[in-house]
Amino acid sequence: MKAWRLFLTSILCVVSIQGPLLQAASTVANGRVSVRTVETGIPSAVFEWQESELFKEEGIYGFECQSPIPFTGLSVGWLCTDANNIDPGAFTLAIRARSDEEPCEKWVVTRGEVRPDENLAGLFWSALYIPPDCNTRTQFEVRLRPPEEVRISFARISVADTSSGLLVTQSFEKEVEEDTMVTEEPLRPPIITRSEWWGDLPPEELYSPRWWPPTYRDITHSIIHHTVTYNNPPNPAQVVRSIWHYHANDNGWGDIGYNFLVDQYGNIYQGRYNEYLDTQDVHAAHAGTYNYQSLGIAFIGQFHPSWPDPPAGDPDVRALESTEELLAWKFAQRSLDPLEQATLVDKYIYRIAGHRDVSATACPGDNLYSLLPGVRTNVDGLISGGFPSPPMLISPADGSHQNCRITFEWSSVSGATMYRIFLKPPGRPIWVSDETAATTYEYSPTVIGAYCWKVQAYGDGRWSEDSEEWCWYLDGLYVGMRDACDHSITQAEYNLWVTFGKPACWWGPCHCRGDSNDDCQLNAVDVLALRGCWPGLGGSYDPCCDTNYDGVINAVDVLALRGAWPGLGGAGCLGIPCCE
Repeated sequence: MKAWRLFLTSILCVVSIQGPLLQAASTVANGRVSVRTVETGIPSAVFEWQESELFKEEGIYGFECQSPIPFTGLSVGWLCTDANNIDPGAFTLAIRARSDEEPCEKWVVTRGEVRPDENLAGLFWSALYIPPDCNTRTQFEVRLRPPEEVRISFARISVADTSSGLLVTQSFEKEVEEDTMVTEEPLRPPIITRSEWWGDLPPEELYSPRWWPPTYRDITHSIIHHTVTYNNPPNPAQVVRSIWHYHANDNGWGDIGYNFLVDQYGNIYQGRYNEYLDTQDVHAAHAGTYNYQSLGIAFIGQFHPSWPDPPAGDPDVRALESTEELLAWKFAQRSLDPLEQATLVDKYIYRIAGHRDVSATACPGDNLYSLLPGVRTNVDGLISGGFPSPPMLISPADGSHQNCRITFEWSSVSGATMYRIFLKPPGRPIWVSDETAATTYEYSPTVIGAYCWKVQAYGDGRWSEDSEEWCWYLDGLYVGMRDACDHSITQAEYNLWVTFGKPACWWGPCHCRGDSNDDCQLNAVDVLALRGCWPGLGGSYDPCCDTNYDGVINAVDVLALRGAWPGLGGAGCLGIPCCE
């Protein structure tokens, strides 16, 4: 099969419908388009193709259409052969859209998200496409590549315009009414209710979701998601409305699947309908079997760096803090410990978990998932009455084996201004400590053996309790290990290390023999420095300048260094680590 080709020349449909927006479905070449505004209650349309109407070239199905309505969101559904045995993520899609005669925008490469058994339409569905500027489009192009030997038997493309409604461009400040406040601490954070973000969505469905009447549950967990839409959208409320249409109408879930959504400003949006929002939790549609007794919270954006589109980002700190306040409120109501693990259906997971902990998915993306330990810690601090809670350790992992350069990392604690790291080296009965404002700490161990570490956080005029204690093992050098100049340790160098008595990080004051200033380059600076180590020229012996280990700095060493100098045709670092 040839490479994935985005620019197929065949045009499958060019639809131009005259007359009123609400006219009946029109038959078009190679497919049908139906305006669904009456059925859905918002401007929307559906394009459909049976297998005989589909066009495929080099294994790729292509669709290029003019929409009868402007749209702000698009999703693709399809059926295929052997549908029960295929992961939706095995399908690759490329989508782009434009307005009338505007230039084509860049392709967004995405993937399948929903299985046929997860929605009432019984189709595979792509991730929801929303233009980065949130403006309307009138034309779209879609490319769909199934796995090899898989044939598409039906295709549907759904578009809708959700631009009408609340515009959010900053933190949406509002006071909590007295009758909506609960008595437990912490209090409910500000929440943008459905009636506030709903806009021109069908008014009859604001308080009455179709097909799935609200079922109330006592939650035991929260599942964190990302929406896989563009980060920092100009109007997050419009994104919420688009997700509602995608979940309610395309997936057939009757309502938005998440219990809450959070935007880049830290605004919290009420998701699935819940008449008793202040005291009860409703069964939603965000994690399949694990919807039961879990609260689904979605960060608006895309946070998985290995996915090409939309470009991955990092969650805004305001979104994290609002989510922590939301979780503290809900967990305090249920007397749930945010730091512990418990069983959800058939999985023993943290009570604050990622979607990937219960399903075969990358959601909520590495950049968000890696922050969940800190979220748990901060939620615990909010429930317990404030700061400080101890940090959660991240790396080096408990029981791991490490080499010579160690970077300690722990979770941030909201409100912390300083951290104290404690280290107990091999054979030492006491802890040594240092302080830093960062959540990482660089360390170069010198003794082989077991090291233990823990961290405290400082804020509000006091130190937290100790974090849990983790221990790791320093093994020293090994063959193939990369030094600071990115040279691999050879067997001969490892043998020398053994001969020298196995000091842990034995290349010591300089990382490459002859590299006097540790810049991983050999040049005139280093030649002059080596000459300065030559006792015969008045210098002081330095083992890092002794290229042949003979205990003498002389012309042999100068010539050896010059021979390794890339500027003179050499190969760079001499490749022999320094002794200490």
